[in-house]
Amino acid sequence: YRHRFHLLFSAATKLLLQAIADDPSDASLLRFLGRTYLQLGDIASANAAFDRADKAAGAESVEARLDR
Repeated sequence: YRHRFHLLFSAATKLLLQAIADDPSDASLLRFLGRTYLQLGDIASANAAFDRADKAAGAESVEARLDR
């Protein structure tokens, strides 16, 4: 079961990356990518995707909000 789970999320990641290549400013796709990376246990990539989503949406980064 765990192997199938990993394969499904890996496939989803590839599809999301292809869609993001076509529209790199789509914050929704970037958030989905972040969630997918979380499911795969890739925290660093998830954080990077969420940061890109925030920038695409015009939001401040978490670090900027915490520095206040």
